Order: sequence, then C-alpha cells, then structure tokens
Amino acid sequence: MDRLTARGWSTESAHHSYTEGSRYKGLHIFLRAHGELIEVQVHSRESIAVKEETTAAYEIERDHRQPQHLRDEMLTFAVGCSAELTQPAGIETLTNLGGVPVERRSYGRERGTTPRASKELPPTTETERGQEPQERWRDDGRDGLAR
Repeated sequence: MDRLTARGWSTESAHHSYTEGSRYKGLHIFLRAHGELIEVQVHSRESIAVKEETTAAYEIERDHRQPQHLRDEMLTFAVGCSAELTQPAGIETLTNLGGVPVERRSYGRERGTTPRASKELPPTTETERGQEPQERWRDDGRDGLAR
C-alpha cells in the first residue's frame, strides 16, 4: 500500500467478505489516482478456485429471468462451496487498510440485500428489483456511492 500511495494512489474503501453465509469471499480495495477508480481483489489460490467454480452459478443466481427455484439452488451451491474456504490468517483483525476501515460484507445471505444495498444505496430501480451493487457498477460505471 505504501508503494501505491507513493505513486499517487489513495485508498477510497476496503472490505472483505469472509463471513458465514457469503456466496463469495475475497478482500476488495478501491483505489483512486489520476481521475480513475480501480478495484483490486485479493484472493488466495483456494478462493480464486472457488470463485471460478461458482461463476456460472452466480450468473444464473443473479439473473432475474431465471426461475426462482433455480436461482435459489445456485445460491445454495455457491454458499456451500464458499463455506469450505480456509479463513485467511489475520482477516478478522484486519481493521484498517491504506488509512480506511475494512468493512465486513456478505454476498448472498438474503437475496438482493447486501450491507451496501440495504444501508448505503439510495432507493433505486436496481435495488428495488434486488440487483446487487456489482450490476449497478456495470450499468453506470460507478459503485452507487458517487465514487
């Protein structure tokens, strides 16, 4: 982080999703420099393998055109795969990264509600339909928090 800061990058936010019931687990850092906002995802070999294994299920689970029972099955599958992951050493005590607090998030505990969607995003068509913030990022190029 010190090298990035020395090159003009500042940490906007950070969170990890190593929480019980999360369908996806990783460490995410949002950095800004030169007018650009980027996301850096930090994975272990094990977590990237689970991410790759569950990507197809995730695509079905978030597709509102799919039958609800199929979406539920895919969510259950992804949560089950992620539950087997080894917790990274020190993740529970990682409270600050790059000068910002590290938040805990869960993806998949309740359909359509993540801490960001339920507490921080203003009401929008996307969140009312239960879309997750990632879909909003793709739609408008921002993370829903004016970043």
